[in-house]
Amino acid sequence: MDDCSVLERMPDFSGMSTIVILFAPKLIEFPGLDSALHSGLILSMITHNNVIDFLLKDSTLQGWTGGGVISLAGRQIPTWFYHVNEGTQVSFEVPKEIGSNAKALAVCLAFVPHDYVSSCYIYVINHTKGTSFCVELGDIFLIEEMIWLANLSLSETEFNLEESDLVHVIAHCPVKKIGVRLVCDKLMTLKGSFFYYHYIPYERALEEISTEVDDFDEDYEDDDFDEDDDNTMRILMGMMRRILMRMMRRRWNKTMIRANKVLMIMTRVMMRVMMRKTKTMTI
Repeated sequence: MDDCSVLERMPDFSGMSTIVILFAPKLIEFPGLDSALHSGLILSMITHNNVIDFLLKDSTLQGWTGGGVISLAGRQIPTWFYHVNEGTQVSFEVPKEIGSNAKALAVCLAFVPHDYVSSCYIYVINHTKGTSFCVELGDIFLIEEMIWLANLSLSETEFNLEESDLVHVIAHCPVKKIGVRLVCDKLMTLKGSFFYYHYIPYERALEEISTEVDDFDEDYEDDDFDEDDDNTMRILMGMMRRILMRMMRRRWNKTMIRANKVLMIMTRVMMRVMMRKTKTMTI
């Protein structure tokens, strides 16, 4: 919407599935927003306003089941995202109470200001089963700090999760923080989803663990963002420790052979990260 700097009230958007881009700092009312979000609304609010505060503090987005995308002015990951990490990666273990009931993976990315970025992706890796998929976000132009929220369908990818699976989520885009949570809502429809899901080889997905920030870290001057390699190392060490614990508890079988292969690949990735850090320190 053009010239909406004085806009205070939106028309009723109940049940609408459309694209709305707003520069509305005085906005205080958005009738039908809850219904529209569940119908697949793609919403972008570039400037801060009272509606953003309501969305992030209220339970509206926590119970969001739509397949659209929401971009809001801001820098903080909402508190209902259970797994949060600085940088571009986060990992977690599927809890017992969720098991195979997960319908979607809710993702929140805290973007940093950046020039035009093309071909942004989110990679999701199941280290336990050796499976992975990626989702293309499209082109992004960031003039301010923004948080980006979306629900990624797990049924759409047949990416079945089970209790204790080790899952790794990587954002290949200029983000300062990432948060995820599993959604088990039986009413999850993901109506309006425009994402394309691609299966990728597990070994290729592992390579993304060490390369996802190469295109962005040199252009963004921020001490916290420079710590992303340290977060990568910490995540990899945690994954290796948990895989080793499982190998010790199980007999030698195909699962352990695959786990051993994963450890070898992870070791190579960690060596690449360490070499990159050493090279950066000597420049």
